[in-house]
Amino acid sequence: MNIDELVKQHKIIPVLTQNDPDLAVKIVEALAAGGILCVEVALRTPNSIRVIEALSRALPQVCVGAGTLRDPNDFSRVQQAGAQFAVSPGATHALLVEAENWDLPYLPAASTVSEILALQDRGYSTIKLFPAGQLGGIAYIKAISAPLTDVLFVPSGGVDSNNLGDYLALPQVASVSGSWMMPADAIECNDWQCLTQLARTGLQSISSKE
Repeated sequence: MNIDELVKQHKIIPVLTQNDPDLAVKIVEALAAGGILCVEVALRTPNSIRVIEALSRALPQVCVGAGTLRDPNDFSRVQQAGAQFAVSPGATHALLVEAENWDLPYLPAASTVSEILALQDRGYSTIKLFPAGQLGGIAYIKAISAPLTDVLFVPSGGVDSNNLGDYLALPQVASVSGSWMMPADAIECNDWQCLTQLARTGLQSISSKE
């Protein structure tokens, strides 16, 4: 499965920043119970690789990816850990060159039209838009899509339960990512039903827009 197919299949991609592998499994189990079967593990904690390994082993039905790739060496690390796709918050020349050496669906990010055009030159037609909310959100996507009719976006940053349906109603948006369905207070008190319900509600809000 390439990145274009992956993001079209998974309309909501939670971004998980978690250092405890066992807790990460419980979180993703709760989301899966609500119908979300994809997660991006951000490489922002010391144990992020162990989290990817634990999720890949415990939840084979979930598509586990790695996010926040900043170093070309990250591609090797995350694929060996079991990641099924990779995401970066930007797109350096070194990352783009290294991505070509791995059979791993890759979603690079851009913020400006010039960055998007540069990624198109390298063959990318699906691009993460980050930070979407701070850039202007839905209005920004509509504006830049006028000259970029052949690009699909995955907005990240500022997406939440109040606007995800509106984002996904745009024909230029393939999927959205965020962490609103994993509130810290619910995780702290082991309220897994809360996460399950937030996942279910998010998917239902998408269905109501279709």
